[in-house]
This record gives sequence, structure tokens and C-alpha cells, in this order.
Amino acid sequence: MLDDFHAAGSEVLIVIPEDVEKSERYANAMGFSGVVIPDKKRDIYRQYGLDRSWFGMIQKSEMFVIDGFGKIRFAQGHGLPFSLPSVTEVLDVVKDMQQFQE
Repeated sequence: MLDDFHAAGSEVLIVIPEDVEKSERYANAMGFSGVVIPDKKRDIYRQYGLDRSWFGMIQKSEMFVIDGFGKIRFAQGHGLPFSLPSVTEVLDVVKDMQQFQE
């Protein structure tokens, strides 16, 4: 699926609130082969309002599509990992953005 995003001129990043080693281990366990950004200090998490867990048990999760100018074009997830949009839905957003950049 990463190839589909790359073909649409985009990159997929995952930010994990751990050190480098734990972040890479988590991404590998998920089968994720894209760019992994460790965020142990949670600086990125705070910037996007994900610095708190849900009822102290589940880390808030969100899916963002950010354009080349740093503007958020899509955000969904409501903070819960099981409410994230489908990969296909996000890919459609990226493809729509690509039309306007050409």
C-alpha cells in the first residue's frame, strides 16, 4: 500500500511516542516499512493534541494528511486507534490533493 501513496507523490510517516529502538520495534511488529519518527518527549504529539491517553489506558491516535506547505488537509480518528479512517479513504484524499497540485 505504501507504493500507492508514493505513486501519488506522498510519503507516509508514523510518529511513535517512544525512543528509537522501541519505535522501530513497534513499526516492524505492525509490518510498517515507511518512515518512523520517534517522539519520546511527545513534542509532535503535543503539537497535534495527542499528548493524552484515552482514560489513561489507550494512546490517542489520529490520521493526518499534511500538504507540502504544512497545512492539514485531512484529520480524522477522534483520538481512538479503532476509529481511524481506512487506508483507502486516506489515499483518496491524497489523490484528490495531487489533482490540485499539478
